[in-house]
Amino acid sequence: MRNIAFYCHFPWCVQKCPYCDFNSYTLRDGDSFWSYIAALRKDVEQSAAENPSTCIQSIFLGGGTPSLFRPAQIENVLEHIHKHFNVSRDCEITMEMNPNTHVEHSEPLQNYRKIGINRLSIGAQSFNNKHLKSLGRTHGAEDIFRTYSKALAAQFHSINIDIMYALGKQTLEQAMADLTKVCELGPEHISWYQLTIEPNTVFHSQPPTLPEHDTCADIMQHGLDYLQARGYHRYEISAFSQTNMECRHNTNYWAYGDYIGVGAGSHSKVSHGKSTARYHRHRSPKAYLLAPTAKRDYRILTARDHVFEFMLNRTRLLRPFTAADFENTTQLPFSVLQKKLELAIAQGFIGDDANGYALTPSGLLYLNDCQLLFLGSDD
Repeated sequence: MRNIAFYCHFPWCVQKCPYCDFNSYTLRDGDSFWSYIAALRKDVEQSAAENPSTCIQSIFLGGGTPSLFRPAQIENVLEHIHKHFNVSRDCEITMEMNPNTHVEHSEPLQNYRKIGINRLSIGAQSFNNKHLKSLGRTHGAEDIFRTYSKALAAQFHSINIDIMYALGKQTLEQAMADLTKVCELGPEHISWYQLTIEPNTVFHSQPPTLPEHDTCADIMQHGLDYLQARGYHRYEISAFSQTNMECRHNTNYWAYGDYIGVGAGSHSKVSHGKSTARYHRHRSPKAYLLAPTAKRDYRILTARDHVFEFMLNRTRLLRPFTAADFENTTQLPFSVLQKKLELAIAQGFIGDDANGYALTPSGLLYLNDCQLLFLGSDD
């Protein structure tokens, strides 16, 4: 039986943030949550029929803002997943939420805990109210503290908090103040990442004044030292956890594992024998509701695809990989990767020792350059 991760997308937000390039939409009058739940159920059934003999190790409810949905609606989907799939008894079930969204329909967090969600990912982004406003967030710093306190009261023992740095006009002192506050709360997991300006966002057409490169570098180094000193292990480029509290779902992505996605715009990567396919669902909720099981851009991965995508993901995961890891996840001989891997070793981006292959400090610093070596042909 194959282990697999399961992603479920909930596409609506109270409002679209200016930096966000995710498949999310501002909630409008007339958007029907129950209609969307019905479409998700059809998607789950079809996905199960196409992927027998799989065991779900993790379920991630992402968005958008899943916590806009009532617990009864999410429970309806989770029960359908359990009905049609084999779900591991210790399955990690994560729900993303913004600090004030569950208040919108006055549902206590205990009700989400009762339906089986055992991990929360709270999109705090900053504790500075001026920065939160510039980021288009609908919450304030006080909402973060209040939501975290309620999560503890609801007996969530695995909580992630998202924090961004290099925000508009942000200083080193302000960035470190954010990290200090999040570490004082003491979540089991912290996602700490730099604000990037993505195409097709408001910030791309109206960019904020970002800190100078030297300031960003100072923030990163001070932040890394601070998180390590407070017991947070960096196991991925932007992911830090206390001991044995890594995110199982995201680790599966970075380890180049298979996953099934349901919901508007969700992506899947599934293997059957020696063949691996990628596809996604309709992006817009309207189109998805009309055809929830339609496969968009369906394609079988080539050896070249596997080489690049394996390295794109594994070089984000800060642990060694072996020839066997490549062969087991791609069903290809290690020789198809070896030539480019030797080039990365020769350029000092990747080291080779008894534990396997891993990024060097230079490879970590110039990760994009390292990853580009694995893109394209060998010619």
